[in-house]
Amino acid sequence: DERLPALYLLVDSFRDFKQSFEADFINEFCNLVGGGQAAGLHLVIASSLQNDFPNDLFASINMRLTFNQADATEYFRIVGQPSETRVQEDAVKGVRPGRGLLRGTPPFEFQAVLPTLGGTDKEQTENLIALAEEMRNCWKGVTPARILSLPAFVSLPRQEKPVSRRDHQKGGIPLFSMLGQEFENLEPIGFTLNQDGPAYLVGGTTAQTGKTTLLHTWLLGLAEGFSSEVVRFLLLDFHSRSLAAFKNLPHVWEYVGSRNGLEPALTRLAEEIQNRHAEMEREYEKDADKFETRDILRRWPHILVVIDDYERFALNLDGSAQQLADCLLQGGELGTSYVIAGTLSELPKDYEDPFMQRFRKNGVGALLGGVEGIEDYNNARRPSGQAPAGLPPGRGFIVRRGKAHLFQTAVGAQTQER
Repeated sequence: DERLPALYLLVDSFRDFKQSFEADFINEFCNLVGGGQAAGLHLVIASSLQNDFPNDLFASINMRLTFNQADATEYFRIVGQPSETRVQEDAVKGVRPGRGLLRGTPPFEFQAVLPTLGGTDKEQTENLIALAEEMRNCWKGVTPARILSLPAFVSLPRQEKPVSRRDHQKGGIPLFSMLGQEFENLEPIGFTLNQDGPAYLVGGTTAQTGKTTLLHTWLLGLAEGFSSEVVRFLLLDFHSRSLAAFKNLPHVWEYVGSRNGLEPALTRLAEEIQNRHAEMEREYEKDADKFETRDILRRWPHILVVIDDYERFALNLDGSAQQLADCLLQGGELGTSYVIAGTLSELPKDYEDPFMQRFRKNGVGALLGGVEGIEDYNNARRPSGQAPAGLPPGRGFIVRRGKAHLFQTAVGAQTQER
């Protein structure tokens, strides 16, 4: 009979591992380890303290070893009480790298060996990589499947043909645009304008997290994926002009590059919303039984209002915040969506800005840089084990329906990080 190979399950930094998953998953993990010992499953697990491990899991681990512990009581819980000679030797000689104790009565002292030679950490790492490569080249048997991970750079795929107005009216195609790649399944992730909105908040834990890049990706993806008869842009950009590269696209309904152009643009938007509402009412009165809101909405291009650096934009609003809030409230069900971007800690408070309040209440958008401030997305649930800040530029979370999904923003061209 063919002998099955032994299986080794290695988990480093178990405390971080435990914090990265829900309690139910950790319980399943512990059950797997407990039931797998009889089937040739060996667990090698590491963490700093005994309290990092669930009691049932810790009790099932017979072979225990520890290195230097700041709290002497940790030795007793992990390996047993060390001899007085060992305690005095540690006090005199200090921490000796690689010197540890193995569980026993009394505990056995040992010196860990290095996996490869090298006078420095850099040399040891280089030699270890070379050794692994040599072993890989010598192995002639079956190799494991490659484990894919979320890349640091994701490119926006090019669209072969934009969706026409005719195709959209006939098929009701979702107005989806890819914003990046999701962590768990490495699939494209983004928003659908006619389903997820109407208000989207693109926030960052700090500056330079990739907010402007995400807006560029979003606009570029929509422009390539849909004709100008299906999607139009209203770019309010007089305060930063970070969206100026898109002002000549045929999709741009209006580009506001100066403060004087803000009021006329908002007036035009309000009139468009009123006209759509009036037409919607006429269609209903014409034949209420056959009236379908979705069919009427497909007659008009979906208008996306985009504002970057909203914290700066808000300084020049005066009474326009209420006008924007009214447009969002009245036009959100009439084929208009709104996206603002800014550093969360610098955005206006709800009581200062009724327009901003709508975005926090809707709770949909992207948070880049970490999870600090995710409560601004209608008290969305904070993901377990994720850093408050400090993620690489463009990495963050798509927030939707109270859940956050880790992703990497896609880029379509050279853009400036903000």
